[in-house]
Amino acid sequence: MSARPAHPHATLLDLTPAQVRIVNKVADGQSTEAIASDLKITAGTINVQMKHCGQKLGVSGRAAVVHACFVTGQLQRPEKSAFLEAFSDAEITTWRMVAAGATSKDYAENAFISRDEALRRVRALRGRVKADNDPHLVALGWRYGVLDESLVEMVSGADLPALARRWPGQTALSAAFAKLPTRTRTPPNVSHQSHVAARSDGRRTEGRTNVTDMPSALRQLVESVTDTYTVVAEHSRPGDIRPSVWEVNGPGFERWFAKQHAGPTLHRREVDAYRKWTVVLGVGRAPELVAANRETCTILVTAVPGRSLGGLRLPAEHERKAYEQAGELLARHHAAEGDGQTTSETTEEEWAQATNDLLDRTSMYVPEHDLELVRALTEHTPPRLPRVAGHGDYMPKNWMWEETEQLLRVIDFERAELRPAVYRDLSRLRYRMLHHHPDLNAAFHHGYGRLALPVSRDVVCR
Repeated sequence: MSARPAHPHATLLDLTPAQVRIVNKVADGQSTEAIASDLKITAGTINVQMKHCGQKLGVSGRAAVVHACFVTGQLQRPEKSAFLEAFSDAEITTWRMVAAGATSKDYAENAFISRDEALRRVRALRGRVKADNDPHLVALGWRYGVLDESLVEMVSGADLPALARRWPGQTALSAAFAKLPTRTRTPPNVSHQSHVAARSDGRRTEGRTNVTDMPSALRQLVESVTDTYTVVAEHSRPGDIRPSVWEVNGPGFERWFAKQHAGPTLHRREVDAYRKWTVVLGVGRAPELVAANRETCTILVTAVPGRSLGGLRLPAEHERKAYEQAGELLARHHAAEGDGQTTSETTEEEWAQATNDLLDRTSMYVPEHDLELVRALTEHTPPRLPRVAGHGDYMPKNWMWEETEQLLRVIDFERAELRPAVYRDLSRLRYRMLHHHPDLNAAFHHGYGRLALPVSRDVVCR
């Protein structure tokens, strides 16, 4: 039992089969990590799914979701069995408060006890019946006959009988329409055909773009999170091997982007970056991972406000500010993780061979004096460099600038990996952009140097 956000409103919608599978495992007391491993989905997907289940049922918290699913018949109710000893009135009250979605504060105020005492009672009851957590406690309450369909008033204000009172096979949505006057019972897909695409499995997907255009793997990923979404647009990316990114709106006005990676390496890198590194950038400074599927190499991430700086023309002062923030964010990203290892030692023979190969490939395109300069610069084998959490494609095209907030955000982490800071992040930006704009170069390095690790600052100076 813990503090939870404001209560959602009931939406009178059935859970999807995927959501029912997750709630069933939650009711068994399984942890998020165990469920994720069992169903081969991410922990983030489970958290988002459970949040949407609560929104559909109008309840708060996983324990209340489990109870509401038992009341509405969306989960098979446990077989009744007797407990060895009778439960006290305090224990029954505790059980019902947990099932109703009460926080420890709600319970304390209702029972005129302290919050610590409320938490102690819940822990004691869980220990007595050997419940793994609150949702499991609710399931055991149904098994031992302490909980049943008579508990219908939830702390969130939801009226569970409104969900439960429908004939067999009738969906919650059709039950809601049955209560309306006859002249208003027209199904949504008749009155709004331009915005709803009917599906063969009976669900409907709202959208301004034909949902059949979005790859099936992406549709399946989005539908593992919600069955009500709007496909807004397809955003193509340069090159033949870079699949499009699809913009999607979720049921609660969430704005997402769905992407299928070109291969498992890019997929693994981006998922790992969202799970381990992007949090250090600060709240809202990068997308958040909503769902991912390793088998299909697909991800669903939240959108961030702003437009790509690569296509913007800003006043000089604003552009310098953007580049300074870009430097600061990259320093944070580089500081997110360092494995303590350095790049492997390169022998003099290997370095000489690599240098000669490079000069041979470029000699017909580069003036002789430039070749001589390269030979002079590469005369000695370079030192080993520490590895940091690199972005891999840190260019203005992946910086989202929001003019009103004057705030920069970073996207596209599919090339993120542990590499020396100069390998791609600093060198590519330097020679493609900063070399030609001394003012932006100074602004970027001011931002980067302010938070850079000592070794990274030395690299910048070089």
